[in-house]
Amino acid sequence: MLKKKGVLATSAGYCGASPTAKTPPDYGSVCYGREWVEAVRVVYDDAQISYNELLECFFELHKSNPNSRQYDSIVFVDSDQMNDAESWLTSGKDARYKRKADNYPISLVKIEPISPFFKAEDYHQRYWQKWRVRFATIALLLAGGSGFYDSFFPAQFLENAISVRGLCNALVSAGCVGVLLERLIARNVKELKPGDLILSLEQSLK
Repeated sequence: MLKKKGVLATSAGYCGASPTAKTPPDYGSVCYGREWVEAVRVVYDDAQISYNELLECFFELHKSNPNSRQYDSIVFVDSDQMNDAESWLTSGKDARYKRKADNYPISLVKIEPISPFFKAEDYHQRYWQKWRVRFATIALLLAGGSGFYDSFFPAQFLENAISVRGLCNALVSAGCVGVLLERLIARNVKELKPGDLILSLEQSLK
């Protein structure tokens, strides 16, 4: 959503649980529980993008699974946004609107009152931006480890090819261990109060 003009900041996190749910949540309680939803808090400039346009962007981008609370298609709103969100959803339902990419019907979208939002672990922030680079790096190293690049180098270089292949494979293994450790160690889930994300954005711009 950060690519959308007018969206200033986003934070991946967890939302939608009942007041009696365990807090702060972690990825395990989100995956194996039936209360928490993976959500995104958005800061936007309403002079550049309207609330309805933001809802349209959410609907087109969200990869939902109606059979899973974790990945359900839900818009969390406060009292000021409730009427606008319900009007947007009702209009979409009346028009039997479906998502362009996969014909996902807007009738499966839900609206719920806002509840405490917890910013997810650091490795969840800008997840795909990080993993695109990681996947590309792993693919290049695996190719090196398999000897794919051997034909591109002179014969004298290949005398050390085994050590180069071993280094590539070792780097892949080290990277996999690093990812596992990152998930085991990272427990920095914290509640974001209203205004916290705007404040952190302002501080980063100073």
